[in-house]
Amino acid sequence: YRRPNLRPLRKSLASVLDLHKLLMYDGKSEDRHFADRVEERTLKRQKMAERARQKKYVAGTALRRGRIERLERLKEDARGEVLEKMRHMIADGHVETAAIE
Repeated sequence: YRRPNLRPLRKSLASVLDLHKLLMYDGKSEDRHFADRVEERTLKRQKMAERARQKKYVAGTALRRGRIERLERLKEDARGEVLEKMRHMIADGHVETAAIE
């Protein structure tokens, strides 16, 4: 590849590589592309942090906290009812396991 007689091939490949880089980086230079990516990621991280702060604030409000507590109490009450219904499904005698003909 490094021989002098392959110089035209190297020159052709270099131009192809330049075209390929333009496709890879949306027409930008490699440095500009990666700088833009860093900026995008920073902005995305900031937005995610803001959403997390808002969710934490909403969850911390008294009204929301009261609703969640009531929901948990309802779930506890319902759990007892479900267990009671399940008890009726327990077989309490001999169960015929042979196939019915």
